[in-house]
This record gives sequence, structure tokens and C-alpha cells, in this order.
Amino acid sequence: MAGSSGGELRAPVFNGENYDFWSIRMKTIFKSHGLWDLVIKGFDSTDLKKSDESNAKKKEKEESSDIGKDTFAMVLMKDAKALGLIQGAISDEVFPRISHEETSKGAWNILQQEYHGDKQVRSVKLQSLRREFEYTRMKDDESLTAYITKLFDLINQMRSYEEQLPRERVVQKLLISLPSAYDSICSVIEHSRDLNVIEVQKVVASLKSFELRLTDILKTKLRRHLLVSVWMPNQLKLVIKILRKIRVGKQKARSGISKQMMVLKILASTVANYILESVDSRANQSVSTVTNLGT
Repeated sequence: MAGSSGGELRAPVFNGENYDFWSIRMKTIFKSHGLWDLVIKGFDSTDLKKSDESNAKKKEKEESSDIGKDTFAMVLMKDAKALGLIQGAISDEVFPRISHEETSKGAWNILQQEYHGDKQVRSVKLQSLRREFEYTRMKDDESLTAYITKLFDLINQMRSYEEQLPRERVVQKLLISLPSAYDSICSVIEHSRDLNVIEVQKVVASLKSFELRLTDILKTKLRRHLLVSVWMPNQLKLVIKILRKIRVGKQKARSGISKQMMVLKILASTVANYILESVDSRANQSVSTVTNLGT
């Protein structure tokens, strides 16, 4: 999605999807410009004209509203700015819906009525999200980062439908929905921390730290496996053969190691280093493939 400018704040262009997230961002932009009350309350042109005439004779009372304190021309200018922000934050496909609206409140209400949905539609959608939340589990071939992103996207959708999800419920859901490989760290968190007060971010940090240790263990096991099952039958035999020649050469040489033996020794060291580097590279690739599945 392209971005639309709102001073220093930017909102993605609304294309008919994810209205709730878009409206939250637009609300923030309106507030940053002091326009939110105008967008949701609108203004009465008749009252403003009377207020404009009255302002020429006396000052407004302290308890008057902000809109009432502005002159008619100023309010029109603010409303045009708010309407411009809305028009600039919707796609060409959505724009015809509000093309004939001349006030920000009118344009905002049309978009809200069409895309926010009535109570029945929102209730059905929320039930679907609750069901998805209940049955969501991390797959064995899914990375922790990918799963957490998916879970919190779902949580944010539910909250956009005004669903109350306490912190402890989110923590519990996270802990019970992980594969058996995470049982040990989940048990530690459950027995050493109060789930009613612990921050979700701390739980996520602990899980990610544990995942890194799992990755290191997996990498070590793969390295050993590759060294024994892949390289021993082939390249490692070459190293052994060279080392045997060096040993025989030492026994035959009367005055130290000959130049030929030095070359063989360097060759053996080079081949051995190459083998270890290759094994490390293949182990890293294998671990990366395993941990990135599902991302």
C-alpha cells in the first residue's frame, strides 16, 4: 500500500480492506491536527454564522466549545483540511463513495457505515476470530517468530472488534499453544513467574532466547552428523592418507622433515580446514532451512 501524508504522520491508503486498523491510524492523524472533534461531530453552518456575528461584538465565554470559538471561515478551512486527509488516504476504487460529500463528517460516516459493518455482521466476524484464536497452535515446522506474528495479528483483529483480551489470557494462550520442544521453558515460566502480572514481551523474549539455544544444539548435532556420515567416507580419507605418508616419510628421513613432507603436511591441514568449513556451512544452511520454515 502507498502512504498518504498527514504532516509527520502517515496512514496507508484504504482500499476497502482492514477498515478498523485504517480508522485507528486516521483518528491519530486527525487528533494530531486538532480535527477529530470536527470529524465526528461536524458543524452547523447556521450556528457558526451567528457565532461569527456575535464574535464581532463580544468575546466567547470560557466554557464555549472549541468549534464555537472559531470563526466561520476558520471552521470551513479546518473541515476542508480534514476532508482532504480522508480523500488522500483512500484508493481510487473507494473514492467514488465520498466524491459528492463536502464535509469531513459526511465522508467519514459513509466509510464507517459501509466498511465498519453493523452489529450483527461484526458479531459473526468476532465469533469466527474467537474460534480461530481458540484452535491456533504453532506447527512443528513453523518458526517461533512467524507464529508469534500470526498470533498477535489475530489478537489485534479481535481487539479491533472491541474484544477484551487480558494480558494473562494472551500469556496463557502463548504458552499452551507451542510444540513439545518448548515444554521445558514453558514449565519454567509457569512455575517461576506470576502469569497475572508478567509482561507479554518478557515471555516472548524468554521463548526467543530458548529458541536460539535449540538452534545451537541442532547445529551441533547436524555438524557431527555431516562430519561422520558425509565427509568420513570421502574427503577425510584423503587427510588420513596424507598423514600416513607424512609419518612414513618421517621414519625414512634422517634429518628432519623433507620439503615434500612439509608440502604434504600443509596440504593435510588445508584439506582438514576445508572439510570443517564445509561442514559448518552445510550445518548452518540446514538449520536455517529448519528454523525458517513457515516464514
